[in-house]
Amino acid sequence: MRCKTCGKPARDALDSMRPSQVAIALAVAGGLSAVVGYFGAQFGWFMIVVGFFAGTIIAEALDRTIGIKRGPRILAIAVTGIVIGGLIGSSFSMVGLWREMEGYAVAAGARDFPVLPLDAFLMQNVPNVLIALAATVVGAYARLRRI
Repeated sequence: MRCKTCGKPARDALDSMRPSQVAIALAVAGGLSAVVGYFGAQFGWFMIVVGFFAGTIIAEALDRTIGIKRGPRILAIAVTGIVIGGLIGSSFSMVGLWREMEGYAVAAGARDFPVLPLDAFLMQNVPNVLIALAATVVGAYARLRRI
């Protein structure tokens, strides 16, 4: 018989990660959430539902690539990867949308481009991206939290 503290292993297998696992986890979470961020600017409020399920898919991908890990460390890595990748993907999407609007205005012969000022364009699209990323973080948290 052992007490609870003496019977604990020195290193918890669910919490410990090698540096290579951390790098792989950041790359997987960042790459997959870049796709979520890209579509978050284009699909709007629908991304609440899609983002939640994308978060669970990202968490499952993390489990399959680095092994089953739980705890605050993997949550921090997943959230960091989701936020950074999502912001990168959404910036590419918004630049593309802005260029597309610029092309339409030039094709229509608008002299006072931009028809929609940049600040109004950002205020229209940035909340959609942030909501999609928040839903993705919630989905990943729901899948990765320690039971």
